[in-house]
Amino acid sequence: EVHSVLQTYGLLNDKHRVDPLQVLESLVVIFTEGNGRGLCKKIIAVIKAANTLGLSFFEAFNKQPIELLQLLSLKAQESFEEAKFLVQTHPMPAASIAQILAESFLKGVLAAHRGGYMDSQKEEGPAPLLWRFSDFLKWAELCPSEPEIGHALMRLVITGQEIPHACEVPCS
Repeated sequence: EVHSVLQTYGLLNDKHRVDPLQVLESLVVIFTEGNGRGLCKKIIAVIKAANTLGLSFFEAFNKQPIELLQLLSLKAQESFEEAKFLVQTHPMPAASIAQILAESFLKGVLAAHRGGYMDSQKEEGPAPLLWRFSDFLKWAELCPSEPEIGHALMRLVITGQEIPHACEVPCS
């Protein structure tokens, strides 16, 4: 009987195996809010984050959602959709989201300044930005509080954390 239900919903692949992600996505459509839909969405978000990060489901599941967001943010443009879904399905403090985004943006800018992160075979020097400003603005929308993003960026500037001195930055 289960086999026929799986076939009816098109959940069996050509080898008569079930794709857990596909099953969960089907359950989201079937279940109503308050009756399992939210839990399925949370699990889907973790699966998608794990796939993007190259982690097993269990490794990702054992991390806090904010840790997954931090790892996803280090992949910048490649992982925005997964990060967005994670933030939509898992409650996280706005200040924590803002701090992660500000630090990731700074790391991306510094990596481009120092070179070496994009292609270690090339000689040192400026590399393409891991985070373009437009990417940061898109990611900043994940934070429910605009002021928190501003505060997080200002804290990085005020503390001077890892920011190169003016004479280290080549003028163009």
